[in-house]
Amino acid sequence: MEELSRLTGFLLSHAVGALAGGAQPVPTLALEGASGRELQRFADEDLVRAVRDAKDALRQRLLTSHRAALLLVEGDADRPLWVVEGAELADPVRELRVTLRHRLNAGRLILDEPRFDFPATYQGEQREACLAAFKAGLQEDAAGAKAWAAALTR
Repeated sequence: MEELSRLTGFLLSHAVGALAGGAQPVPTLALEGASGRELQRFADEDLVRAVRDAKDALRQRLLTSHRAALLLVEGDADRPLWVVEGAELADPVRELRVTLRHRLNAGRLILDEPRFDFPATYQGEQREACLAAFKAGLQEDAAGAKAWAAALTR
């Protein structure tokens, strides 16, 4: 579960770095398997089609990966919500959901604290280990880590 948390942190950091650099957020799939890590962006003028394509790719590729995380863009234009749904192929399959609200204020990116939906069995030390892994994942994208640190509200 810690590796899934780390991948989720990396994916959100990557998205924050892209947004801070002027890119529009799009559904993005992150996969990790025997051949390493892969990112696939689903840019399409039709957001509904982009989300459908991203979810289809997740279903097709999950069986050949160790873990996957899918970034979706929800909410409205004034207060968008990023949702990352992740899964790790293990016995049993483990799932994680992280949500993050962000906004622009006078051209400055502002992030709220992310919200985590861990499995009910992940409490105490296991939960803390996952949160530490998430934070480590944030640092794996240098531009994203810098933008994250500057934008996070405290």
